[in-house]
Amino acid sequence: MWDLNGDQFAAKVQVPTRPETKRGLLAVVSSVYDPLGFICPFTIKAKFIFQDECRRKKDWDEDIAKQNLHKWLHWLEDLTSLRNFKVPRCYKPGGLGRATSSQLHYFCDASQVTYAVVTYLRTVDNEESVFWTDSMIVVKYIAILEKRFHAFDANRISAIHEVPEKAQ
Repeated sequence: MWDLNGDQFAAKVQVPTRPETKRGLLAVVSSVYDPLGFICPFTIKAKFIFQDECRRKKDWDEDIAKQNLHKWLHWLEDLTSLRNFKVPRCYKPGGLGRATSSQLHYFCDASQVTYAVVTYLRTVDNEESVFWTDSMIVVKYIAILEKRFHAFDANRISAIHEVPEKAQ
């Protein structure tokens, strides 16, 4: 939903009470309204549970398997954490001058079970400063100095570490 006071997207969360059956899972998963895909990394877990139950080929009103019940109850507990999820409408950082160019850069990947797309905003201002929206996960990943990475990751991270200025 749109939070008018904060000028941001915010997730409205109500933990549903449905039977722990394939029909109940589908009712809950289908009730999530996320047209922009902001919370897709969270909802995909519930869809995997439902998909696994469909593979079992049991009746719609039969209780779900114990291993899926455990995952489902954990997912429902985590659902409340979405109350803190917010996405601001404005992405212009404080130190950026007048924007002269804005571009959206899309990246995608797939696995055997799902696919994903991520979009970054690249903005250039009148002083040729460049700003990228970024993932804090990536920033933290790059900052790790003591962990051993696989060869590809290690080479990319060492190249980033060789840059004299590490400011974002």
